[in-house]
Amino acid sequence: MSVPRAMLLVSIAMALGACASHRIPDAAIPPPPSSDWSAVRALTKPTFILLSLDEEQAPRRAFFGCATDTTLTVYDNGGVETFARARVARISVQDRIGTKRAPRYITIPIASAILGGLAGLVASGIAKNKEAARASAWTFGIGLLTGLVAGPMDYPRPVIAERPLYVRP
Repeated sequence: MSVPRAMLLVSIAMALGACASHRIPDAAIPPPPSSDWSAVRALTKPTFILLSLDEEQAPRRAFFGCATDTTLTVYDNGGVETFARARVARISVQDRIGTKRAPRYITIPIASAILGGLAGLVASGIAKNKEAARASAWTFGIGLLTGLVAGPMDYPRPVIAERPLYVRP
């Protein structure tokens, strides 16, 4: 087997051999929801809440406005809305519990291609093999361009957990 072909196969094996699964850290077990309305009154503006009303199937996504003993005021896409406390079945808040990094199956193969391409360029320069240098340059270039494209893929991402705040008794 020729040197360039062997170097190309080693670069491909390094890039593909690094696939691994990625896990989000386990969230802490949230406390049970309270049936005490004072927890809702203690919220501050503009806390993002998930609001479940008696008549609606899906929870409504809104920002907390204010709460009294008898009403709840929220801001959503339709503007400001006020609901009677008797209609509120459940309120949950979303807490940021951490961040998620780019999966290893993305970062390790890209780094392997870049480093493998550089090592191939050095080795082919020492051996003065133009065919190996060309293959290594392509491996390095593809790895570098893939890294530039995949780099800003919206990482790190926040990890959000829903925490029940109020459930009507």
